[in-house]
Amino acid sequence: MDSRDSAKDHGKVHRWLKQGALLRIEDIHGELGEVLAGTVPGRRSSEAITIAKFVRIGVQDLAAAEVSIDKLKQAGQDLLSSILST
Repeated sequence: MDSRDSAKDHGKVHRWLKQGALLRIEDIHGELGEVLAGTVPGRRSSEAITIAKFVRIGVQDLAAAEVSIDKLKQAGQDLLSSILST
């Protein structure tokens, strides 16, 4: 998610918290920016659940794109080829 603060006040995460369903705000282990910065690990197993709730924080969208492109380049993959193969 972009921001715990925004998510807890808006959208599905807000509704889930209000209803007491599925999660507590403390169960959210990291925000997108923290994962991209490497300060919080992303998913550690295929069993881990990822909830993506984006609230339009554009700078994080740009950072995510930059990190993704860099990782593709490091792996020797072309961006367009990678997108087309999914």
